[in-house]
Amino acid sequence: MDYILPYLEQAGALIIASPIYFYGLTSQVKALIDRCQVFWNRYYHHTQAQKNIPGQGALIAVGATRGEKLFTGAILTTSYFFKALNIEYKYELLVRGVEEFAAIREHPQELEAAYRLGQSLVTPTAP
Repeated sequence: MDYILPYLEQAGALIIASPIYFYGLTSQVKALIDRCQVFWNRYYHHTQAQKNIPGQGALIAVGATRGEKLFTGAILTTSYFFKALNIEYKYELLVRGVEEFAAIREHPQELEAAYRLGQSLVTPTAP
C-alpha cells in the first residue's frame, strides 16, 4: 500500500473494475478501498488540501444474476471511494448475465463500450 497510495492520491483518472459477488465488489478490490480510509479521513476532516483539479473515475462491473439491485453496493462503495480521492464518478458500465470465466468475450458491444469508456477518461476529445 505504501507504493500504491501516492499513485491513488495523484490519479487523474481511475477505473474500478470488478465482478460482483453477493451484490458487492470482490474482497480484493474492497480491501484496497478499505486501506484508503486515510483519504476519507482527510476529506471528512479537511486536514489536507484536495487536488486542485479533480480526477475522473468509472466503475466497470459484471454480475451473473439479473437482480434489480445487483450493482447498488458496488456503486455506493465506488462513489464514496472516489469522493475521498477527489475523483468525479463520471462513468459506469454495468453488465448483467456474465458468470463464467471469459464470458464477457461473448459481449462484443460491452467490450467496445469499455474501450470507449477508458478512452474518454484519458483523452479530452474521445466520445
